[in-house]
Amino acid sequence: MAHFKHTYELTVLFAPIHSPIPNIASSKLLDPRHIAWISFAVCNFIETLITQMQKASTNYLFDRNGTYYFRMVIPPDRRTQFKKREWLHSLKTKCLNQALVLLAGWTEHYKALLSSDYTATVEFTLPQLRSEARIRGMHYQDVDSMSDASVEDSVSIIGAGLEAYGRVVEPAPVTSVAIGGAITQPALTIRQALEQFEADSTDMWLDLSHRERQKKWNKYKEAVTDFENEMGKNLDVLKLKKTDVYAYRSKLLERVKPKPDASGQTAKPIKVDTVRKKIMWLRVIVRHAYELAEMKDSPFENLRPIKGIGDEVKREVITEDEAKAVRMKYAEVGTNDELVAIMAVIENTGAHAKEIALLDASDIHLDADIPHISIQPNDHRSFLKTDNRVRKVPVVGIALDALKRFPAGFPRYRKDNGGEAVSAAANKLMKPLAPNKTTYSYRHRMADLMKAKGVEDTVRDSIMGHGNDGKMSGYYGTEYPLEIKLEVLKKVLPPHAY
Repeated sequence: MAHFKHTYELTVLFAPIHSPIPNIASSKLLDPRHIAWISFAVCNFIETLITQMQKASTNYLFDRNGTYYFRMVIPPDRRTQFKKREWLHSLKTKCLNQALVLLAGWTEHYKALLSSDYTATVEFTLPQLRSEARIRGMHYQDVDSMSDASVEDSVSIIGAGLEAYGRVVEPAPVTSVAIGGAITQPALTIRQALEQFEADSTDMWLDLSHRERQKKWNKYKEAVTDFENEMGKNLDVLKLKKTDVYAYRSKLLERVKPKPDASGQTAKPIKVDTVRKKIMWLRVIVRHAYELAEMKDSPFENLRPIKGIGDEVKREVITEDEAKAVRMKYAEVGTNDELVAIMAVIENTGAHAKEIALLDASDIHLDADIPHISIQPNDHRSFLKTDNRVRKVPVVGIALDALKRFPAGFPRYRKDNGGEAVSAAANKLMKPLAPNKTTYSYRHRMADLMKAKGVEDTVRDSIMGHGNDGKMSGYYGTEYPLEIKLEVLKKVLPPHAY
């Protein structure tokens, strides 16, 4: 049975070429009475096939240190066309039988290419060739990708090409070139991939101001610069391997707990969350490049998760004592009235600084049965971060008092960077009294106040402008009535909020 085992391995290897060889691995004829007959038939077929290949193709086969290679010299009059003098590919196997199968495929592949009437004066683009390959029922693979593939994948790719070529009675030049994979994918650096992604993604932040768009893109650009610094600027992202990505990830993780250099200096450490985000931005960029090249999943996909080490940054909640102390500080130092009013609204609504800074007169409803603000697109902001952020929030206590002083909004901060200006000014005043706290800490405070009083998740989401992760509320996704929100705010806000 040793001979049968050897033949069985070759049978399974050769099956992707759609030959008439029975694939025992998937056969339902597992009854022992059939094994002898299958073995005999397969052995005879394989031996005949190998004999034919040995006679026809060994001119292009050679052994280098035990590994078999394919080598075909290009006729002198065609070398200008193909821009090389020979085709050379490692067959990546030390097994003669496997090598002969691959050799036959490569031989037919290049003979078909040479036999076409394609000349140097005919030029095809990669999109043309990909389209032609799809018409022929296959995925376009250039010769480099075939050569880099595993033995099994090479057999499958070459077999699909030969089968497609065999179905065409009189192949046109574009068909031969498409099936032969004659035009290789140009190298693409990570910087070029970023530029292409940026050019194709103008819809992502179409309604953001120039400043806001730059802030978004800086995350991607910083990730690309970091990748270049660690891995080099000229690396072809379309030829990245999983090992390359893991190597980069390892370099990042080394910076989480950096070691002193030769001079005894230790670089500033980065956080695990920073590592995750850098890889996330790069994954998005490279995924787009692979989609454009009609290639399968990029090596950035499906990476092993990075375990945390407890260094994740968690925004702290401002305490009630700190909130009262900060409010008193505003009065002591004579903080401008608009900033004081904005912070009062933030404190009693849990809204973002930017959401309040860009309020317009039409968003403030003080004469309604329930005074409230509408956080929505207006002349100063054309959209919000997510659809969930569009909402109405009742105003009570110090928030209502503040809006009565500024019923038309806050013109001093109603600009592109108004939210940033509010946060910068407020954070500076907060720092001595509430260390490590920011204007965003009020948002966490509001969430915690509602949790502590047992407010239902979907009601909290409706007030805070959070998504509900697909959970269905009693209103089937519509906003909760102001009456319910008002009842919640009166229930959770402390006495000093009035």
